[in-house]
Amino acid sequence: MDGSSVTINTSGRGMDIEPLLQLNRADFTQAVEHLDFNKLSKNQIDKLTRRSYGHKLVAIREDAGITQADVIRISGLSRRRVQRYENGTYMVPSDILHLYQAIADSAAEWADLKATKDAVKFGLSITQSMKQKVLRLLHLDKK
Repeated sequence: MDGSSVTINTSGRGMDIEPLLQLNRADFTQAVEHLDFNKLSKNQIDKLTRRSYGHKLVAIREDAGITQADVIRISGLSRRRVQRYENGTYMVPSDILHLYQAIADSAAEWADLKATKDAVKFGLSITQSMKQKVLRLLHLDKK
């Protein structure tokens, strides 16, 4: 971890996992590896699972260079829902995980499209077919 340690209260009714839920992705992953899951309730395991999947979504998105705004625009999900998936408030359905992976897999294509969109915007030289594709995507082509 980053040199600071997290104190987990194991007295009383089991283990207090709330400090774990506040950790960044790397520290969370390391801390969870050392937990004794036999001392956790089903509810606590569910919370840790949701947080873990949320961290996975953020990692996929950030590794692909995609913002939350991109995910919202592409998926049609609300900003609140995306935030809740990513922060572990909601369990991540498999279709959302697949959606993030598909967005990540197409990140290079999106980067090319953005560069082409910028080229159209600034009047730079691009092929006519690529310009038409961008204009259609931007709903600027009257066809």
